Amino acid sequence: MSEPYAQAFAGLFFVVAGGFLACIVVELAAGSGGMFGRAAVGVGFAIADAVLFMVFLNLLIRASIGSPAPATSSGPLPVVLTALAAWVVPVLRLVWLKRKKRPTNP
Repeated sequence: MSEPYAQAFAGLFFVVAGGFLACIVVELAAGSGGMFGRAAVGVGFAIADAVLFMVFLNLLIRASIGSPAPATSSGPLPVVLTALAAWVVPVLRLVWLKRKKRPTNP
């Protein structure tokens, strides 16, 4: 894997896959209920995250095909947006779980 394009693609793949797996980790770490229930909810959020990511990627591809070719490079912004899109759902879920009040034992 000495090709720079292959290395960049592999890095992007690992960042996106990490975002999907982060849904399960966040639910296991901060969710409530039994472990298998939390794992099932985490897998559900990971599937939803994958679907939302595919929708975002489809919109990004359609926008890039429909727009005229720029005179200069757009830089790394589309790649960064693509990488961050997979992390939106786990971050929002973690914020949601952390803001809920936990019952305290007297």
